[in-house]
Order: sequence, then C-alpha cells, then structure tokens
Amino acid sequence: MRCVALTITVLALALVSGCGGGGDSTPAPQQQAVTPKSESQSDQTTATDTLTHAQFVQQTDAICKRGNDRQDREYSDRIDQAEKSADYDRLADLTEAALNDPRNQQETRELAAVQPPPEDASAYREYIGQNAQIVALERRLVVALRDQNDDEIARLVKLINRVRDQRTTSTAAWGAQACGS
Repeated sequence: MRCVALTITVLALALVSGCGGGGDSTPAPQQQAVTPKSESQSDQTTATDTLTHAQFVQQTDAICKRGNDRQDREYSDRIDQAEKSADYDRLADLTEAALNDPRNQQETRELAAVQPPPEDASAYREYIGQNAQIVALERRLVVALRDQNDDEIARLVKLINRVRDQRTTSTAAWGAQACGS
C-alpha cells in the first residue's frame, strides 16, 4: 500500500473537479446559450447568437463551480477517512461513485454543449478531450485500486497528473477560473 498517499492526492483533486468527473462519452447535442435581450436589441436576436468571450467564460465557470462545490462537500471528508485508513476499496468506491454520479455526467454534457466563440474553440476542444481522457484513466484507476496493484496505480496517477496539467493549460488559454484545475 505504498502508493495510497499519492493516489489520495490525485483522487482528492479529481473528485473535487466537477469538470473532470463523470461523463458518459456520449456528447450532448451542440447548442448555443440564449443571450438575454435588452430593450434596445432587435427582436431578431435568437438562440443561435454566438457567445462572447466573457459569456463563454462565465457559462463554463458556472458549470464547473457548481460541480466543484458539490463534490467538495460530498467527497472531501470521505476521501480523508479513506486516506487515514489506507483503504483501497473505499478509494475505488469513491472514485467510481464520482464517475457514475448522474450530476457529474449532466455537467459533462452541459460543458460539451457549450459553443465557444471562435477564438476559444481550439483550447476548448482540447479541454473537452482532456476531460474524457481523465475519465477513462480514472476508470482504469478504479480497477487498479481494487486489485491493489501499486505499480499500475502509480503509472495511472502519473498519467492523470500529466493530462490534468495539460487541461489546466487549456483552461488558462480561455481564462477559466473554476474549470480544469
């Protein structure tokens, strides 16, 4: 059980990151946010209006913050308890619960449905792909935890950290504060 502390660190980060958890690999239909009209705007403004950069950042950060706050409330104490008891099975259960949480999956679909402005599209596509990579690696981590395979746990933790670092770079490129950390 030499890798439990390292695993806990990754799980704590992954589980409180609403933008990386969950996901069912089924992309949501693409949609635009509806921009509220002011009285001076034309009645021809529609739901297909392109988000501004500021609206895009606000929308993605709101989705991520909601997930981050919820997961912090629901998982932090349980992760701490599992860490103190060096309980691989409990860590696997917590990871699996977060990955399968319908609210996380809904947030993943909401994020996939956001249409970034053109200047943010490339970084946002990278971010969405990196989230999917993290979810796939975390699913493999669950298996390694259940098998108590320290070598595989350490390998997966390194990969997860690498992709998380890349995701942080992607979110910084569009200015997100709550996503991808």
